[in-house]
Formats: sequence, structure tokens, C-alpha cells
Amino acid sequence: MNSNLMKFAFVYLAGIGTYALVQNYNIIKKLNLMSGTEVHADVDEPGVPDTDSSDSPEIKALAAMPSAGSCACDDSHRYDVTTARPSDNIFIRDIPTCETMVHGANPGAGTPEGVGAWFSKLTLDFMFCNKPDANGIFVYKALNGKDVTYIIEAARTEFITSSTDGSSYIYYSRAMCPTLCGECMW
Repeated sequence: MNSNLMKFAFVYLAGIGTYALVQNYNIIKKLNLMSGTEVHADVDEPGVPDTDSSDSPEIKALAAMPSAGSCACDDSHRYDVTTARPSDNIFIRDIPTCETMVHGANPGAGTPEGVGAWFSKLTLDFMFCNKPDANGIFVYKALNGKDVTYIIEAARTEFITSSTDGSSYIYYSRAMCPTLCGECMW
């Protein structure tokens, strides 16, 4: 493969990753300010949009939730299923394995479209607060007009256990829709 193309791709991905980290840091900073804790690092940089407004709709919505988002972590009614079954969520030990799996499913030249999507922890908190018995999410590849996108749906199922060694933050699922689907599919 062309080494200049690889360099460009690496720089492009590094830029996207840096931007995402700055945005996540700003959200965490806002949440810490709401909870009364302080963030000591300052990532405000020229050219990076300032998202330090506590007037954002997301922060207002989170502040309006009981205990500022604690409902998302209330598991008292999430795991009381009658027959817990394996979720077929399997951890991935390292990034190269993940990269191989993603690139293997998206062969071809150029930049693949619709390879994946980003959902913030804040979005997941809203979802789990609004569906207090949900113990997982369904992910659907979808179209928004002509654009490929992904939809996630908080849901309750008996597929709740997970295959893990406790040290990974990347998983894949063998619990596929169909046949295991939520409300968006039917």
C-alpha cells in the first residue's frame, strides 16, 4: 500500500481522535463542575470550539435527572431476569485484533462509509434513565435519508452475562439481529 496514503490516513485519524478527546474532556469538565469537583488540566486551544457553556441542552437535561444521572447506574431492576443467558458479548484483548475484524468486514479501496458510529456516555445515560429496566442495547445499521447511520436502542433481554476477563473496553457480539432484535426491528 502507498506509504503516503498510510501516513495521511494516520494523521487524519489522529486528528479525529484528538478532537473527540477534547470534546469528551470538555463534557467531563462540565459534569465535574456540576458535581462540585474541579478539573485541573486546561485543554482550551486555539481553533478548538469552546464547549464550556453550562447552558448546553445536554447538561441541562442531565442536571434535571434524579441525582444528576445516577438513574443510569441504578441496576436494581436490570438483572432480575428469570433465566440469565450468555449475551455472546466477547471481549477483544488488543487493538490489532479489533482492527483486523473491522477491516475484514469492510474490504476495498478508499475510505469505507458506515464502518461504525460514536455514541457518548451521556447519550447512554439518557437512554438507561428513560428505560430503567434496560440491561443492554441493540445496534442497528440504518439509513437517514441517503446517509448510512447507526441506531442504538436501550432494551431488556435475558441475554445479560458477558464473556470477559475484566480488563477490556472493546467487545464484539455474536447475539445478532435477526433473530435477537428490539423494538426498532419489528
